[in-house]
Amino acid sequence: MKSLLMLLAVAAITIGQAQALQCHVCESADNCKKAILCPGSSHFCKTTISFQRLSGNLVKKECADYCAAQNSDAGQTQPQIRCCTTDLCNAGIENSAPIPTLLSHAVLALSLTLALVSILY
Repeated sequence: MKSLLMLLAVAAITIGQAQALQCHVCESADNCKKAILCPGSSHFCKTTISFQRLSGNLVKKECADYCAAQNSDAGQTQPQIRCCTTDLCNAGIENSAPIPTLLSHAVLALSLTLALVSILY
């Protein structure tokens, strides 16, 4: 009888681990490709994307017990929340600098270069 109980306990633990969800996790600029095995209560991989005018898209990925999807466009103050329920389904979205910031840096660099060239010649 003890052997049967032990076998059932091992089977329950093994089945519980096999059904645990895997998600990518990260905070802000951390490596968003890190994958973890979520706790048994987590049924969602959740990705929150906050649109920041100066610093770009800030991405947070995590395991979640509950997740309510929320759509938002760039420039809005509300974050976009994406939810999914399969292993490693929250891949592919990374932190990024906004295009206006990249363009303004390029314009600044070009202006400084032209000013330096005009001073030297």
